[in-house]
Amino acid sequence: MLNNNTIFIKPEIINERNYVPKTRIKGQVACFLIRLLFNSLTVEKIGWENNLLARKGNRRVIYVLWHASHLMALACYRNHGIAVLTSRSRDGDIVATAMAGLGFDAIRGSSTRGGVRALMELSQHIKNGVDVALTVDGPLGPKHKAKSGAFFVAKRTGAALLPLGFAYSNVHRLNSWDRFEIPFPFSRVAAVTGDPIFLDEKISETDSALLIEKKIFECERLAAERISK
Repeated sequence: MLNNNTIFIKPEIINERNYVPKTRIKGQVACFLIRLLFNSLTVEKIGWENNLLARKGNRRVIYVLWHASHLMALACYRNHGIAVLTSRSRDGDIVATAMAGLGFDAIRGSSTRGGVRALMELSQHIKNGVDVALTVDGPLGPKHKAKSGAFFVAKRTGAALLPLGFAYSNVHRLNSWDRFEIPFPFSRVAAVTGDPIFLDEKISETDSALLIEKKIFECERLAAERISK
């Protein structure tokens, strides 16, 4: 059962007439439509064994991906109990409700609002044995430029980074800063989980960002090659 204290973060909004039930309905409808889309897709998972390799030695995992492709990450990793960041806004309340329906744990915040607190909470989830996911160029870009969140959390927790990349036989890209990707129903999707990244304790924030970007691009290239066959 959803908890108002985690899904709805602003008491003054919660107290608005019918806000909570209306938001729940919107989130549940969104969840239903997303599931319908997911169930129509033919998904080939490549490198799935890396999920186990990354956890050797009881490590936890930080999934890293582009903001544009996080819809397919939700498809592949639903019901795994992964913690994800969701904005501290009214839209974020709807998204958090939908995420809960898909089996994710929504943490409210982003790199621009509530960022440090949210990253600290992600770190605590990892220490408690929960994997997390970060769209490393979100929430507002620049596109394909990794920010410091994954570096911050990995350095604090020792978690492995797992890059994700996707390609589609038929996809619609929104006219947004990230060109957000929505596969057409009944499309084929190649979903690549890359080799685990274990950050050297001396690596800089800048070098870490470049490494993450390189590994995500490699996953996308492999996914595109698989779809083209």
